[in-house]
Amino acid sequence: MSARPPTIKDVALAAQVSFKTVARVLNREPGVREALRVRVQAAVDQLGYTPNISARGLSGAGSRMIVLISMAPDGVFRQNFDYMATVQAAAVRACRAHGYNLAIEAARDDDSLVKAIDAALALAPEGLLVLPPLCDHAAALEGRDVPVVRIAPTVRTDQGWWVRMDDKAAAFAMTRHLLDLGHTDIAFIEGHPDHGASALRLEGFREAMAQAGLAPARHRLAPGNFTFASGRAGGLRLLARAEDRPTAIFAANDLTALGVIAAAAELGLETPRDVSVAGFDDSNAARMVWPELTTIRQPLEAFAEAAVALVIAGGAGETRRWADFELVARGSASRPGG
Repeated sequence: MSARPPTIKDVALAAQVSFKTVARVLNREPGVREALRVRVQAAVDQLGYTPNISARGLSGAGSRMIVLISMAPDGVFRQNFDYMATVQAAAVRACRAHGYNLAIEAARDDDSLVKAIDAALALAPEGLLVLPPLCDHAAALEGRDVPVVRIAPTVRTDQGWWVRMDDKAAAFAMTRHLLDLGHTDIAFIEGHPDHGASALRLEGFREAMAQAGLAPARHRLAPGNFTFASGRAGGLRLLARAEDRPTAIFAANDLTALGVIAAAAELGLETPRDVSVAGFDDSNAARMVWPELTTIRQPLEAFAEAAVALVIAGGAGETRRWADFELVARGSASRPGG
């Protein structure tokens, strides 16, 4: 069996430089120090590397390639795979509609994000799309030679390229919906502490309650991390005492809300008769539970379509877009005692 042909990764390793530097040398771009150019060319000659079309040029002009970088689906984020899968599928469709290809890289933290970006740039893309919470690692994303469109960022939103919705306004709207149903004792289970959207959703909840003159007591707030398990734990804690139960619980995402519904069932309580439950996302699971979940629909497909459009437009006109959320009222929330 013949040995595999050398790749751009092999060249970068042999020359002890980044993929980005190799791509710039191969594309004969200006601004590369002569010592680096000589080192890379020596590695190319030694390995007998022949550039292919996907490795031509860091700028990616004409490559018709876009790379999406998402959180590696492990740990907590494996449970939220529905979010990533929906955006990825929509991005694939949007790219294909315009004659583009989509590649996917995954990362877990700042270090692996930098490596994922280097790997992405080695493909000579015309732009990068970055999902939350990685989109808030702004320092690692700045100063790139291609458009970097952050999807649903919560920091440095006065800078760069992005598409997003108003998480605070959405949480306010859901809290207002529960208040309009007649609930005055509403608890909230928070999201993942490292995810910027968590703080915005809590802020929207607090603001709606304050405007109604019903600022929640500390014991009506429970920690969470966007998982079913955290929703169940929070639900069991909030609903344990029959004489001191909230009539409604708003969870920071759908998986957490499903955990609350499970906790209520464990305690012999019925949703929504004994406790109304609301979530956030409108994931597929929101329609697989009974009663179906009242929730906020995030415009995930619109996020992906807008992000792809921004890259293709190349900054002509706009570099930022807002997308609208939708409150979806279903059977899990009703009037108190309903």
